[in-house]
Amino acid sequence: MSVNTFYNIKRVLFLLVCSTCFLCNSYGQYNEERVELLDSTIYELIDCYQFEKALQNLDEEIKAQTRLKQDVSKLLQEKERLSRCAQMLSVTEDVCFIDSMILSKTDMFSKLPLSSEIGKVGQLKDVNPLIADKYDSIKSLASYMNSINDRIYLTMKDSDSVNKLYVSNRLLNEWTPPAPLSGITNIEGSQSYPYMCADGVTFYYSSCSTLGIGGSDIYVTRYVVDEDRFLKPELLGMPFNSPANDYFYIYDEDKGVGCFATDRRQAEDSVCVYFFLPNSARHTIEVDSLGNDSVVGYAQIRSIKDTWKDVGLVNQWKTILHKNDSESVDSRCRYIIKNDLIYTSIEDFVSLSARDYARQWTEALEALDTMKKDLEIMRKAYIYGNSEVVLRQKILKSEKEISSLIIKVNDLEKRMRKEELIVISQ
Repeated sequence: MSVNTFYNIKRVLFLLVCSTCFLCNSYGQYNEERVELLDSTIYELIDCYQFEKALQNLDEEIKAQTRLKQDVSKLLQEKERLSRCAQMLSVTEDVCFIDSMILSKTDMFSKLPLSSEIGKVGQLKDVNPLIADKYDSIKSLASYMNSINDRIYLTMKDSDSVNKLYVSNRLLNEWTPPAPLSGITNIEGSQSYPYMCADGVTFYYSSCSTLGIGGSDIYVTRYVVDEDRFLKPELLGMPFNSPANDYFYIYDEDKGVGCFATDRRQAEDSVCVYFFLPNSARHTIEVDSLGNDSVVGYAQIRSIKDTWKDVGLVNQWKTILHKNDSESVDSRCRYIIKNDLIYTSIEDFVSLSARDYARQWTEALEALDTMKKDLEIMRKAYIYGNSEVVLRQKILKSEKEISSLIIKVNDLEKRMRKEELIVISQ
């Protein structure tokens, strides 16, 4: 039997095993070039999160190729990727996943139980038809428009036909030409699935590049308002990222729940969307107390039930998650102190200063709702002919005031939570 024949038989057997293996992430399916690059044994180890052993095998492969005077630059890139995987596994975050949904990639956006308060996420043609009509080639790409409908982050092709992130701002009833995101667009690799948090600062997106650990990876960065630029993006750790494709990270502050999508262990046309409770501070899984296999289970999100510490509390959060806007509990009636502590009245607060911040936060939210409604009325009046200078100035002023009030609302909520936690932890 020739060496090539033996290798092909080994590869077929490996793929058959992977098609039925519970732990399998089908690592090789996401990048055809990488499928041909690595030996199937290495894929098997990666699929089971045995990154250290995969690195050992890869080192042997690099030595063998070097002896044959072959180009090993791409193998060295894979070594860096696997080293990042091994490092991330050792500091896997302890996250409570309250629910999951398997959805078709084509209707993922429309099926998610997210609050309308987060803004609009989805294909450009659904988020902003006006811009989509101008750029027909990108109308099906992912985009995000904020809750006051004056800024949209969208995916566009650059001069090399690579997906990159751009931003367009609304000026009255017109949209500015999409501009690159300073600090992000120029980074190597394709980019998509943008999401700006309500604070107007924290920004998530996905990118497929040699800087990550899988196919598409989730990154987070912060927007420097005064300088109109983003700080250097950071790669999220496990369990959010994996050797598969991970993307579409969103934090629904109105419901207090985050979510992201992944195609790990999924059919080619499907994704799994996981819903989780964001941690106020990062907590890692203790490898020494749980053992390596348990840590791998957490990193892979092998079972969301394994992440539950209080089933009753998880069920409460699931109820909140799946309520639609019309029946959802008013966010002003919920004061989220931490994942396992939610107040429903200002009188529940122990700290007097936290109680005062809660009152201010409630009043600011009510003012924000009123200002948003008034702004929409003015915008409609402007679009339908009442384009006088005075109304134009009022709209621009209102947009600035709303942006400032959103920052204030987020700051009051943080102060409220911080003051209460200080008192109750004593």
